[in-house]
Amino acid sequence: MPTVESSEILPPSQDDWVQAKKKVTIQSGIELAYVEWGDLSAPPPYLKSRRFITIDLRGHGDSEKVKRDINLLSFAADLGEFMDKLGIEKADLVGHSMGSMTAVIFAALYGHKVNKVVLLATALQPGSAVADWLVETIEKQTYPLDVNDKFLEEWTWNPHPINPIIMRYLKQEASEVPYETWLGCLVAFRVTNWSMVAQNIKAPVFVMWGDKDQFFNAEDQEDVKKVLPEAKYKTYVDYGHSVIWESPEMAAKDIMEFLSGSAWEPLH
Repeated sequence: MPTVESSEILPPSQDDWVQAKKKVTIQSGIELAYVEWGDLSAPPPYLKSRRFITIDLRGHGDSEKVKRDINLLSFAADLGEFMDKLGIEKADLVGHSMGSMTAVIFAALYGHKVNKVVLLATALQPGSAVADWLVETIEKQTYPLDVNDKFLEEWTWNPHPINPIIMRYLKQEASEVPYETWLGCLVAFRVTNWSMVAQNIKAPVFVMWGDKDQFFNAEDQEDVKKVLPEAKYKTYVDYGHSVIWESPEMAAKDIMEFLSGSAWEPLH
């Protein structure tokens, strides 16, 4: 999610989120959907004083449901073309889960476009247990998924309760992801290990991780620390894979302190 300074657009409510989406066709010909907001006195989602842009990756959300090149390199290239299309020269990046891996690849390959990077729930490469579970699960599903499917319950699980309105929309959007996108992401997980490109990241990095994350464990975090030794790290005790869903106020505060350069001591 790129962020650049602004104070013009009020953030949409969760109910208005889909209607607030805009679309743009990037250089590759793919149409991407996005939402933007920014206002100094904005109400929740708690991030203020900047222009925020959230993008649906290719194959996801309301972006074009392409059936090709569903991988991290393509996601990163799309982001670069998106920034060019909107005239954004440089931005901060905030990525969650697969989005964090996309942010890493982008920061390594397009460093001149990046100020700072926040990685929420990241790993060099998902463990084999996670990948095996995904293989077994996505192959036996019927698409589009049922919004009440057990898989989506497991996919969105976190130890703390999540706002039911947010959860309803998250499950609805996830249920509409096509098989080709799930498969492409799974293949990307299996073949991608970004440890070799980490040395190319020059931007400051903040890694946020919940110690009850069911996808990326403590060993994964130690591996990340080895390749990003200068990054700031914070562990959220008793939080899961999606700290930003479980406690958006807390997550937003930590993100904004990092992006604004405020002094703080990370909790490892």
